[in-house]
Amino acid sequence: EKAIDEIAARNQVTSQVLKNELQKQGKSLTQYKKDLSEQIRRMKFMGQVIYPRIRIADEEIAKKAGKGASEEKRFRARLELLEARAPEEVVKFVDELRAKTYVEIKK
Repeated sequence: EKAIDEIAARNQVTSQVLKNELQKQGKSLTQYKKDLSEQIRRMKFMGQVIYPRIRIADEEIAKKAGKGASEEKRFRARLELLEARAPEEVVKFVDELRAKTYVEIKK
């Protein structure tokens, strides 16, 4: 509910208007909440597990942001680099988990 209220506020509409718009698009509030919850879980996972594993040199950020870029541009450049490298890092993470997992199947 809090996330829905925040989304409505960001879009400068009431929660009820947002709910009505969802209905017009054929989406149930229940499904929207479920999708939103999954997005939040994914963002937390990426921020806590995957992004910290990715190393980006200051030079790469400076090159992507441009010479004399503002802090905001540098932040956005870093985020873009993280997002670009995240899929590869997820694969590495899953492979590491698989390597640590051992299951013996007895007949």
